[in-house]
Amino acid sequence: MSAVQLEINLEFTPNPMTLKYVFSQPLKVEGSNYYLSKEEAEKYSPMANRLFDVDTVGAVMICQEFISVTYSDRNTMREAHEAVINAIKEQLEACDTVCLPREDSGVEDADEMVTKIQAIIESDIRPSLAADGGDINFIRYKDSIVYVTMMGACSGCPHAQMTLKNGVLTRLQADLPEIEDIVSI
Repeated sequence: MSAVQLEINLEFTPNPMTLKYVFSQPLKVEGSNYYLSKEEAEKYSPMANRLFDVDTVGAVMICQEFISVTYSDRNTMREAHEAVINAIKEQLEACDTVCLPREDSGVEDADEMVTKIQAIIESDIRPSLAADGGDINFIRYKDSIVYVTMMGACSGCPHAQMTLKNGVLTRLQADLPEIEDIVSI
């Protein structure tokens, strides 16, 4: 993909430490790919690996439409933001490979309840979180409790717990009243 053809628009997220970089063209990537360290990024994502070279980048989430970058230092976000845009453009100019597939998705075998939970997350919850630069990953359902991982702008957001309990849990319970709680791990 030529970086010349690609426009990158900046969007702010509810998490003051996360910026969302939205693309004019989709990236060649499936799903949401979340990286918390350079070591993890080295294995699975040339793009995330490159972004972790920018000082104060603490987490990277890559989707088709956008990349969310969580910074570890608010005072240097402006300078780091410019470096992130340059790194994205340079990486896309050098290589179309953004992320490699992971061996294990971490999701347990699906039963009927899990299938219903995943369908609600996919159709109703994920689009809302993605609009703010975040995502949610279903981990498991056990003893009437849903376990998830919040990613991107949602990870570490001051509003994450409220989103989880008042948004995600409420939505799940509307169709599946047997769900008692939701936990982010």
